[in-house]
Amino acid sequence: MTPAKVGGVVAVSRELADDSSPEASAEVGRGLVRKITRSIDNAYFGTLAAPAPAGLPSVVGVGTVDAGTAWTSLDWAAQAITQAEEVGATITSFVAHPDDGLILAQLKDQTGSLRPLLGIDATVPTRRVVLGVPLLVSPSVTVGTVWGIPGARIVAVVRDDARVEVDRSYYFLSDRVAVRGTMRVGFAFPHPAAVQKITIGP
Repeated sequence: MTPAKVGGVVAVSRELADDSSPEASAEVGRGLVRKITRSIDNAYFGTLAAPAPAGLPSVVGVGTVDAGTAWTSLDWAAQAITQAEEVGATITSFVAHPDDGLILAQLKDQTGSLRPLLGIDATVPTRRVVLGVPLLVSPSVTVGTVWGIPGARIVAVVRDDARVEVDRSYYFLSDRVAVRGTMRVGFAFPHPAAVQKITIGP
């Protein structure tokens, strides 16, 4: 596994860049975190060209679950959890596209009911839970696909800590400052069968 460079650039006003208040610095930091997080998600859940690391869709031998033509129940989760258990693994999270996350969150426990089918984590009321497993969302996941992630069977490596650089000339004509953050990240999937790919389709 060779960690690849990932980074993001945010443009901030010169006034904000010169502002030494903690709030100003925190806002710049949040912008960089969003950029870098999205880049890592794009690689993790996508099939980007080298030198980006191979993502989940490129892994051969993952467990698969056919959830039918639409999200109508949570049977797919029970099957994915069981398939992971059969190879000695535990699903620690499900990850879906926000559109699919909304559909799943709107499922009701029975016809005419207002009670959601998804469980609720009493410690974090806004967290969505599928059969006791957290359901996370990322725009980088393909619509119609949910990934069952066994955290203990996936390796993530950060070779270089985040590095932040400021360039006051890049946006010279608009009187803005470019702030760039970079780091080197890699991931590997040594136990493909523990990963579960759940899909719907015609």
